[in-house]
Amino acid sequence: MDLVLAKHPVLTTSYEVNQICKPFFIRTNVNAFRFERRFFDGYRFTLSSHHQWIEYYYRQKLFRFDRREHIKRQNCINCAILWDTWEKKNASYRKIELAAERDFQLGRGLTLFRVADAWVDMFSFTSDPYNWGINAFYVQHLDLFEQFLLSFQDQAKHLIALATATRFQVNMPQQKKTNDSDVFPEYVRGGNKQASQNPLYYSLTDAEKSCLDCLVAGKTAKEVAMIMACSSRTTEKHIASIKKKFNVSTLLQLGYQLNQQWSKHA
Repeated sequence: MDLVLAKHPVLTTSYEVNQICKPFFIRTNVNAFRFERRFFDGYRFTLSSHHQWIEYYYRQKLFRFDRREHIKRQNCINCAILWDTWEKKNASYRKIELAAERDFQLGRGLTLFRVADAWVDMFSFTSDPYNWGINAFYVQHLDLFEQFLLSFQDQAKHLIALATATRFQVNMPQQKKTNDSDVFPEYVRGGNKQASQNPLYYSLTDAEKSCLDCLVAGKTAKEVAMIMACSSRTTEKHIASIKKKFNVSTLLQLGYQLNQQWSKHA
């Protein structure tokens, strides 16, 4: 990566980003924020509130282990991933986690994804590695973090314009093509055993159970429609009904609830 980091916006904007984020940090007990836009042509830019960590991330080339943009570009329009669950199935990403925890006291993160025609936006929040309750807070207050995204993009328009003008490329190692993840959380996958542990599972119709089983198995909404031989609209109605019966508003919250139930019976 041919970057003069000391003078590049990836570092020079950190103070201003931190000032924008400070009220939100106080409110949520989050201590660092990073906004990264990864263009599908290989370019990217980063805005971060943590000057030291982002400099270390690029100087040590930790980006080589970061493949989060491969989470289903076409279907993952509004996706959220808890770092604790992501790294369990992605050993290479764990190297980034360990460096952040060991040297900068950053951990237990949440990344929200927004996919456009030409790029993936990733908004990452981190807390203290020993803040054991933060994952539950993320899930229960996901709307709060989504509101912050809109606020940040509005307040940081000039920074985003500057970062876009100075976007850069990094040399990524070749990776074998694998099945992408979708919006349903990684950690709740592996068949319908987790789902069936929840009493609410039995309030679902047969079609809704089949839909949920497919989601738990890692299928996308489009794939669910094909498997169940129904339209995408019908699948969306099944998913909406499942969310309503489980009293959640997102698939991340649904996955977290199922995982909590599974953990009690494991």
